[in-house]
Amino acid sequence: MEFVQELLRPFVSELGQVREQLGAERARREMAEERAATLEAELEALRAPESDAKMPIGPTPEEASEAAQEATEPRSWWGSLWVDAVIAILVVVGLALLITLILTL
Repeated sequence: MEFVQELLRPFVSELGQVREQLGAERARREMAEERAATLEAELEALRAPESDAKMPIGPTPEEASEAAQEATEPRSWWGSLWVDAVIAILVVVGLALLITLILTL
């Protein structure tokens, strides 16, 4: 059993690294989406026919509630599907290696 654990250790380590990388990528994507939303709001404010005196300095209550609602929404289906697919592939490869090892013993 210890032999099997030693063989699987690099794959488990790599799985941990991939999960960390996916988490970092998810954080970068969320930050980019937030930045894009902010820029879209600024662009919309610039296109609005209101004068500068009427423009609020911070977000309006409507914008704040919309941002809070967007923050609580789950991540997009393709992002979740991609992460799940990578994890599933790694698990299947690990299991295939384990089965191959057991059959060769």
